[in-house]
Amino acid sequence: MKCNANQNWCGEHEIVYSEDDNHYCVFHAPKDKKGISNEDFNKLVFQLIDKNRKKKDVLLLKGTIFPDAISFEQYNYDNQISIDINFSEAHFHNEVSFHGTHFTGGAYFDHATFHANAHLDNVNFNAMTTFTGAQFKQEVHFDDSNFMNNAVFCDTIFNNKADFKNAIFTDSVDFSSSHFKNGVKFKKAEFKSDCHFSKSHFSGKIDFSSINSNPIYFSNATFHKASFVNPNMSQHIYNGANFGGSSLMNLDLSNTDLQNSKGIIFDNTYIKNAKISRNARDPWSILRRNYSGTLLIFHLVLLIAFIMPYFGKTLLWVGINQSQESLTRSVESIRIRAENINSNEAREFVLGELSKITPCLAPECKEHTVAEVIIGLDKESKIWILVVLLIVYNIFRTILTRFIGPLCDEESRHYTTPPLGSYNPFSEGYKKLLPLHHMSQVLFLVSIVTFLWHAWVWSTAILWLPVK
Repeated sequence: MKCNANQNWCGEHEIVYSEDDNHYCVFHAPKDKKGISNEDFNKLVFQLIDKNRKKKDVLLLKGTIFPDAISFEQYNYDNQISIDINFSEAHFHNEVSFHGTHFTGGAYFDHATFHANAHLDNVNFNAMTTFTGAQFKQEVHFDDSNFMNNAVFCDTIFNNKADFKNAIFTDSVDFSSSHFKNGVKFKKAEFKSDCHFSKSHFSGKIDFSSINSNPIYFSNATFHKASFVNPNMSQHIYNGANFGGSSLMNLDLSNTDLQNSKGIIFDNTYIKNAKISRNARDPWSILRRNYSGTLLIFHLVLLIAFIMPYFGKTLLWVGINQSQESLTRSVESIRIRAENINSNEAREFVLGELSKITPCLAPECKEHTVAEVIIGLDKESKIWILVVLLIVYNIFRTILTRFIGPLCDEESRHYTTPPLGSYNPFSEGYKKLLPLHHMSQVLFLVSIVTFLWHAWVWSTAILWLPVK
């Protein structure tokens, strides 16, 4: 009988467990069906390593189920694993330690699952090393390890803390599409060649402090509510990354590529020479784009266009007010003189005609202040509400421009974005301005509708022209 683990390397080993016509050798039997102690099982593994080293043959341990703790620390500098060894799809059900191990040949852990803490610290990987699709369910330690050749961690899942402190990557390393679910530490790590975290997912504390590297590629990576321990994340590539509301407080992002990134919230962030999309959608970029530069000039033109008609109306109605007061005084003066006319009939006629003259030259008049007429309160319709909203809109824009202008000036001098702050109106930062901006955006739409309505009214007004 052959082992049903679909592995070709274990055919010479006897079957130790069968269930429903499925037969398994000692290496692929479930962890509690080995038929031998964990100590004896580990000895079998070490015997295979030693045997294949003598034969200088690749060792396949693919799909092996390690039932309990195991340590490979004996394979140190003086007793190196000098052959390629393949742990792909293996399951380590208890702690595993490769502390101080030297892999002279390739080490392959693709799709392996580490159910307990994994210690791969102080390990020398001298040849190709792959952990593609591997899963670390508990803590994993790669600190002080040395990767002398290509290292691949694509699609690797780190469910708990991952520690790469002081690790050295001499050749390229690829963490693309990996998941760091509970923080990762690369403190003082060295990346001497290309390093990719493209499409990787980060949560928790991210520590890249004091690293030595070329630009690291975080293109299309996701930082979900992550916090950066190290303030210096400069020179790296974040094109298309999603920061998902992660805190960028006091972070150094100078000389980085942030184009097409999403979820950014700048907070006293250093961005000298950073590449930021022209239409970036982060809150600070939206504020500075709308209330400074070209759009500021555009809105100033709109403000002038809004003010001028009302300024003209004000002058017109003030002039009419003065004319009405002059007319009223003249009528009163004539009335006083008319009372001295000797002829009763003539006097009554003149006084009767004078009584018909009103300040508005209409049969009936109603008093209104100039402000009421300009706003439209003299009319029965509710058009005055639109006018009031336009006034509020321009007040909001004035307040926003007043506060954002100095923040933009300070940013241009020091290359540091303003702090985020809070919604407290007395706090520092720009967060308190966001509600005003959102309301002004709504009022801007109202202003556009009002303009179009006025344009329609003006363009459909009837004029009487002479016939040529």
